[in-house]
Amino acid sequence: VVEALPRLVPAEEPSTSAALQRALRLYPHHTQQRAPMTTQQIEVLSARRFEGSAVEHADCVRAGDWVFLNGIEATDYRSGLDSAVKGPAELPLHGLPKHRREGDHIVDRIQRLLEKAGTDFRHSVRLDQYYPTWKAVDPYHLSRKAAFGDYIPPSTSVVMQSLLGPELEIDTSLLAVRPG
Repeated sequence: VVEALPRLVPAEEPSTSAALQRALRLYPHHTQQRAPMTTQQIEVLSARRFEGSAVEHADCVRAGDWVFLNGIEATDYRSGLDSAVKGPAELPLHGLPKHRREGDHIVDRIQRLLEKAGTDFRHSVRLDQYYPTWKAVDPYHLSRKAAFGDYIPPSTSVVMQSLLGPELEIDTSLLAVRPG
């Protein structure tokens, strides 16, 4: 089993993976030795309190050049699923399928948070998604492809029992770096 795992090697060796070569080319300053990070370099850029609770969710944190997005769902933090995703009450099936609307809402939110943090989709290094149903996977992938274009960062999809609310069916977490 150990022999099947990829071997990490310095960038100048020809056997380095294409992804590692790309990362080293795009972010050479991230490979240099740095002083330890202090708490002053950690900044919560977006936090929301779940209405009616003491729980505050920090969905966007910047630590030095690193940006962490966590628990990105199509929620309004009050009643569950955002009304824009639900669609009009009289025609809930009108327009795009619900999972596609949910995926579009999430990638729009990711884009706004990345901009607030001083970065963009091109500087994403990891993206994970969680679903309580496999039926959300393909529509979300369409939303993701429309937002990210040709470069989808390394990613894992996990089907799990449930998310924050019963109507929510897609949750994402993303790791990115700031350019420069």
